[in-house]
Amino acid sequence: MSILKAFIADCVKLLSNYGINTKTAKKFVRTSIDKMTKKEYENVIDEWKTNIVGDSYCAKGAVNQILKSIDEDNKTLIKNTFVKSVRDKDDFDKLLDEFIKVCPKGFSKCKLDGGLTHSSGKYREGESEKIAQTRYTFYQNDKWYCIYICYCYRNTKNEDEVGIQYFYIENLEANALDEDYENIPIICNIKSENDVTAHLIGNRAYVFVPTPDRKLTVKDIENARNNCEEIGQIKEIFGEPNVKISPWKNRYFDYYYELVSNNGEPLYAQFHADSISGELFHYCLLTDKKLLNTEERKSLLTDK
Repeated sequence: MSILKAFIADCVKLLSNYGINTKTAKKFVRTSIDKMTKKEYENVIDEWKTNIVGDSYCAKGAVNQILKSIDEDNKTLIKNTFVKSVRDKDDFDKLLDEFIKVCPKGFSKCKLDGGLTHSSGKYREGESEKIAQTRYTFYQNDKWYCIYICYCYRNTKNEDEVGIQYFYIENLEANALDEDYENIPIICNIKSENDVTAHLIGNRAYVFVPTPDRKLTVKDIENARNNCEEIGQIKEIFGEPNVKISPWKNRYFDYYYELVSNNGEPLYAQFHADSISGELFHYCLLTDKKLLNTEERKSLLTDK
């Protein structure tokens, strides 16, 4: 038995004498040891270069570091979180100054959602490179924001290219416009409600065409779906949707209709249809924050 294992066993035995069960005691001892032996890094990027780390772990650490640095006006730390090829761009300092100037303070105290991550890797001649993109959303003062971060968390051939490649913060209106930032590596885009009407549907921002005189219910939608096979028939009954988007390279379209809910919570119906034939494939119900499951959908039909 190694010295560490023997030490852990003695600690667990000691804690057990005080009525703490073995499983809890082991977890407490191991966590305490991990905290004592964990190296603190001034910049999270240094840990990526030193240890084997996961994509979601890296994203969370980098985002928290940047949001905290914004509050502290720590331009240097933000800059050094990016890969060298980005830091060396002629206009990067100017873009960074504008980012810090525009970005609201206090984001570091906001609770981020779980984060949606997509990653890819390259392996060639014994060298490896891993790149990922993560999307976070959060609220501050009841206003919705979105963060996009792209980062290289492993590059065995060139450690200078380990770090953030781009970092964007957008509010609801800016995110709905879906602007292309081309080669801009860092930006905080805050639009006004006067610039565009945007709604949050299923935790996604969309440009929204209001229909204040139209009052659709879940039962209206259910009845139409049971009797319609094409989106054109839906439009004949209800009119044009509030939102129409093509997330599948123009092969399919999603159509969103605003509904009246019994509890006052934002409610929407989404129809998914073929872009050419208009054939309806499925429909679902969403609030501003999430997709409703089958039981939640049924409860809306039974609510009086």
